[in-house]
Amino acid sequence: MQQPRSGFMEQMGQERHAASRTPAELRTGFLGFGMGPTKAARFMIQFGLSGLKARARKQRWEEEVELLREEMKRVLRSLRWTQNQWQVRADRQRDDVNMHVAAGLRAYALRQVDIHRRMAERFYSEWGRSLANAVRAVVKEDEGVLDGAFDGLTDNDMQIL
Repeated sequence: MQQPRSGFMEQMGQERHAASRTPAELRTGFLGFGMGPTKAARFMIQFGLSGLKARARKQRWEEEVELLREEMKRVLRSLRWTQNQWQVRADRQRDDVNMHVAAGLRAYALRQVDIHRRMAERFYSEWGRSLANAVRAVVKEDEGVLDGAFDGLTDNDMQIL
C-alpha cells in the first residue's frame, strides 16, 4: 500500500500545475517549505504586486510601440508631402526672374526633393529592420549605461523580501 505524500517537494510532483492552485494551497506549500505565516503572506503580496507591475509595464510598452509606429507613418507621410511640394516648385515656370535665377531656384528645389527622398528612404530602411536587429543596435549604443546599472547594489538590495 502506498503512503500518502506530504510536504512541499511532494506537492510539486503532483499532477496539478502550480498556476492552477488556489492562494491557500500556495501558502500551505510555502509554509511547508519553511516560511512562517507572516513571511509567506508577505511573499504572496510581493509576488502579486510584482505581477501587476510587470503587466502594467508590458501594457505601457505595447502602447508606446503602437504610438511610435503611428509616428513613423506620419513622419514618412510628411516627408513625402514636403518632397511633392518641392517638386511642384521645381516644375514651376518662373517668368518673374531672369533665367539664371530661375535655374538656381529650380536646382535648389530639386536638391530639396532629393534630400527629402533620401531621408524617407533611410528612415524606411532603418525602421524596417527586424526587431532583433533593432534591439541589438539599442543595446550596443547603451551598453555603457547597462553595464553600470547595478553597480553599488548589495545582495540585500537585490532580495525580494
